[in-house]
Amino acid sequence: MRAVLLIGAFMVSLARCTLAWASATVTSINIQSGELTIRFSSPVSYTVYRYRYPDQLVITVDKCQAPQGIHLQSIRAPWLESVKADPGVNGELRLRLFLNGNYRPEVFGLPPTNQIVIIPGRVESSYSSATPPSPQVQIQPRPQQTSRSGKTNIQRPQLTPPAPPEANQEPSPKPEVSTQPATTERPNVSSLRYKPKDQNSGTLLIDLTGAVRPRVFYLDTDPNRLRVVVDLPGAVVNEQTIQLREASEANGSAEPASSPQNEQLAERIRTGMFQGSARVVLDVNKPVKFSVQTQPYPPRVSVEVTASEQPSAEPLQPPPSAEQAIVRPPWLQRQLQGLTVVIDPGHGGSHKGAIGPSGLLEKDVNLDIALRLHNLLTQAGVNAFLTRTNDVTIGPGARPIMANKLGAAVFISIHCNSNPATNRLRGTETYYHMQQPTSRSLAACIQRGVTETAGTKNRGIRSDSIRFPRSGFAALRSAEMPAVLVEVAYINNPEDEKLLADPQFRQRVAEGILNGLRLYIEGQQE
Repeated sequence: MRAVLLIGAFMVSLARCTLAWASATVTSINIQSGELTIRFSSPVSYTVYRYRYPDQLVITVDKCQAPQGIHLQSIRAPWLESVKADPGVNGELRLRLFLNGNYRPEVFGLPPTNQIVIIPGRVESSYSSATPPSPQVQIQPRPQQTSRSGKTNIQRPQLTPPAPPEANQEPSPKPEVSTQPATTERPNVSSLRYKPKDQNSGTLLIDLTGAVRPRVFYLDTDPNRLRVVVDLPGAVVNEQTIQLREASEANGSAEPASSPQNEQLAERIRTGMFQGSARVVLDVNKPVKFSVQTQPYPPRVSVEVTASEQPSAEPLQPPPSAEQAIVRPPWLQRQLQGLTVVIDPGHGGSHKGAIGPSGLLEKDVNLDIALRLHNLLTQAGVNAFLTRTNDVTIGPGARPIMANKLGAAVFISIHCNSNPATNRLRGTETYYHMQQPTSRSLAACIQRGVTETAGTKNRGIRSDSIRFPRSGFAALRSAEMPAVLVEVAYINNPEDEKLLADPQFRQRVAEGILNGLRLYIEGQQE
């Protein structure tokens, strides 16, 4: 990256984007729903710079004439103070966007209508990035610094809202649970307790005022925060925390420091509301397996946990075994040929993503698999686009917006997983946004396709609300079509890294995604 200090300005340079090389004129500059769209009479080549003091985004368009009859003074937005157009000495056009506040705009080119689109981005914060062009598409990001060889380094902030029990922010600790019904119609959690059997097992008992069908899963994404999560659809509970050792001492049952009781498997119970329903989280200090029992009267959910080196997988939506199990939007065509699909190779440019033990970069693996998938889809008659075809940085929020503007029927983001514990986890996971049924079904199909074709361990499908409970992934959040994020394998695991470095494995992954997409669209798998 290269920072250039100008007189009165701090400049950040972004990469050059090329829609084509031909002289052009600006035909319109419009702002709608906060997005600025610049249209040209023919394809253009352009470069984006970010200046500080004053804060502005400068788009230099090669071989382009200044707009005629366009009232730039009327172009305003909460993030945009004004727009100016200045002709350059070599026939280029400089469009200067003066920014308002701490926005982080993202810029990308959109084919085939010769457009440059600028979205405001979010205020402050950072996130993962993607990248630019497609066979016909070039995405131009928003910068923080100048990258070498004209590569773009743009960070678009991602707000991290307050988290429910399974995330970083925990409820205030309380010695015991005594919840009061919020309504008379919905079941309430009336009491909670953990009964240890020994150091390596015990049972979480949840008493309710009405019967529920629980959903239980184990989370091990952070080895320092292992937990069993119990969702109770339709039920309500107050937000609180039980420190189990403190509760034992308060009840006069504390054991000596060296006793098994003080080394029990469970550390605390946390409760709170999540997406309108009660959630109970049991924090444990070892990987566990669990089993669940329910009884209708008196209503109770019992979750038995046992320490295990092979912990329970998250029992999310199983892969569909029949066409009837697949949920599709009513407008979705039922054949691959002619379908529009946008493929997003995650990270890129200055955002390397995760790095394997041998130095393998996630951004390179993502791009290679995406290019292979693009070739396969093109051969199948699919109108396939890539959010980037080379090593350029782009904010994740621009990627689904690009898919929306291209009229994509499906959006597939490709990533590699990672975990702080190097040898702990292996396999494939596929994420969908929040609780969207069509995206969940697409995730199940692609998860099945990848694991069966590439032979990876099936770690199941997951909602992105597990990572970001209120907003989900930025790369999926704005998608207006079925959208998934595939975590192909754990690049920090040496065995998975060897697979990811193998071109034949990458080809099988691309074929697996195609098979899963075919299953989702046509109800069959090759």
